Amino acid sequence: MRWVIGTLALGSLLAPAASGHSVTAGERVRVAQAGEVPLIGTVTEATDQGFSVGRRHFTYAETLRLDRSVGRRGHALTGAAVGLGAGAVATVLFLGAFCDAGDSPCQGDEVVRAATVFALPPTAIGALIGALVKTDRWESVLPRRMTMGLGLVPGGARVRVALRF
Repeated sequence: MRWVIGTLALGSLLAPAASGHSVTAGERVRVAQAGEVPLIGTVTEATDQGFSVGRRHFTYAETLRLDRSVGRRGHALTGAAVGLGAGAVATVLFLGAFCDAGDSPCQGDEVVRAATVFALPPTAIGALIGALVKTDRWESVLPRRMTMGLGLVPGGARVRVALRF
């Protein structure tokens, strides 16, 4: 029984390196190797041992991190939030100066009008700019070989290092 459990455990450790962690030609990938800046490009050739991006060839064994693009997304909500924040600041500054004058009392309509004039346009412009800004979403192809973590706990710190083979 111990032999069966040991074989299953060893097989589960070796399985990720043996299969399932490959890319195909035409996929957009992000590759990181030791001491180099990550490279983003399209796979031009792929084999069981490695792949090529442009004129560079990479092996799975030497690759520290390999991610494939799962699409692009816009940031309209983030842009709208930034625009709304800028418009809110402009509204508060305007109302502070406008309401400070002794002859102009601030009523509900002035506040709504100022918010409409100073907050809505930046919100719409921010949403439009955010929708035009596209970024890649990535999924990991190779498991990370080493992860490290540092956290504070009551009375000290905790360091965690995990290695995968």
